[in-house]
Amino acid sequence: MAELRPPFSKEQLVQLFAEDVPFDSLQHVATLLDPEPLRFAPGQPIVVQGEPGDGLYFIAQGTVEVTMKPLGPGSPIPPISLAELSAGDVVGEMALVNDEPRTATVTAVTDVMAYRLSMDNWRHIEAFYPGLAARIREVAQERAGEMAAQGNP
Repeated sequence: MAELRPPFSKEQLVQLFAEDVPFDSLQHVATLLDPEPLRFAPGQPIVVQGEPGDGLYFIAQGTVEVTMKPLGPGSPIPPISLAELSAGDVVGEMALVNDEPRTATVTAVTDVMAYRLSMDNWRHIEAFYPGLAARIREVAQERAGEMAAQGNP
């Protein structure tokens, strides 16, 4: 099988997180993502720390930087860089999984193309595709652990 390269399709992105989902279900899950990708220019925020989590984003192409203000939004302390993520990754998942405001800001480093999954469709995935929901929760827990290891709440 040929190696997958960005830009990833919606089906390819979903498949990266749900290897055990049957093909017909995979196509259905892909329809839960917004029909068209969102595009972000370098320097443009995708999610902003402190804002409500209304969706998560599957990165189809490009690179993003994840930063956080240690004392929260409005803090005079400059943000710290937590990670650089790229095509095939998901961002914004922690707010959905934990039903809390965004814990970090995600900003496009390069031109980024991403597919959004709304909060309502996340709930649909939780109800009907527990394996996929569990994998996304696992990513959120790993990232929370990494933030805690760096001394961030």
